[in-house]
Amino acid sequence: MVNQNEILGIILSRLDKIEKQFTTRVSAPVGEYLTPKEVCETLKISKNKFYSWVEQGYLHPIKPDPNGRKTYVLRSEIASMFPNDFSTK
Repeated sequence: MVNQNEILGIILSRLDKIEKQFTTRVSAPVGEYLTPKEVCETLKISKNKFYSWVEQGYLHPIKPDPNGRKTYVLRSEIASMFPNDFSTK
């Protein structure tokens, strides 16, 4: 049985994801966002691993066009996860 604190944690986590989607600047300069393919190539991970991280809440991809299929991740989000392995040049 799930207690109230666990439910609250789940709700807050989901709200945080929604907030990040709405507060991210879609018109950011080129290079600030990476596609899933670019993330996978840079970190040398599979697409399955990428989407597993999304599912687990480690990554917070955005979709600028709600009807579109394009997905992006902030370069700074990846760099904060891997500060020694990822350059933000």
